[in-house]
Amino acid sequence: YSVYITDADNHRIAKWKKGSREGQIVAGGKGQGKSLEQLNQPGDLWVDLWGSVYVAEMGNHRVTIWKTGHQQGSIVVGNNGDGNKTN
Repeated sequence: YSVYITDADNHRIAKWKKGSREGQIVAGGKGQGKSLEQLNQPGDLWVDLWGSVYVAEMGNHRVTIWKTGHQQGSIVVGNNGDGNKTN
């Protein structure tokens, strides 16, 4: 059993396993930015059956997926800047 925490001010996602005393960074954690190793104001998140974490980034206007054990994410959708269009 685990709880995932969006830490928007520190631009990271942490996973806390039941009974642990410390969380583990599973996405971001390398400062604010646009690289695929960074997050920018992460908001909502979703975890799939395989433990991959999907992160909606408000600052980068994109959704990224962070697969279990990977040090960077991949863009799922977005990354086209702010706007009112569907892309």
